[in-house]
Amino acid sequence: MIAFLTARASVVLFGKESEKEDIVLVDFEQKGSSVSFSLKSIESVIGLLRTSSVFALNIINATEKQKDCSELEEGLFVDKFKVCGFKEEECNSIDCPCIEDAEVLECSIITLKEEGNLVFCTGKILNHQGAKK
Repeated sequence: MIAFLTARASVVLFGKESEKEDIVLVDFEQKGSSVSFSLKSIESVIGLLRTSSVFALNIINATEKQKDCSELEEGLFVDKFKVCGFKEEECNSIDCPCIEDAEVLECSIITLKEEGNLVFCTGKILNHQGAKK
């Protein structure tokens, strides 16, 4: 299943600490109350995942522009919610942004394992928020 993964964490960029968010498109698998997916190890969102230990999977009908935008821009340096045309909300049970009107799976990380140029993530679903529209 395809979803937009969202994450937030404090990072240090150029010697200054700030809170950053990112959005990336992932192909995930759900089994019961767990989810799994992989990312390229160069993705900046991996640092956010390691720091925060939580993420949201946002299931929404998106335009091709939104899908492409989430892959092209670097979330540490731009507001990808704004650039991709998404409206941001807060998750209910974790400190993480989510996409307005999306079906949202709020998750905590169980494992984050690097193998070659990929990082494999398994997460536990803590809360399932149905789509608002």
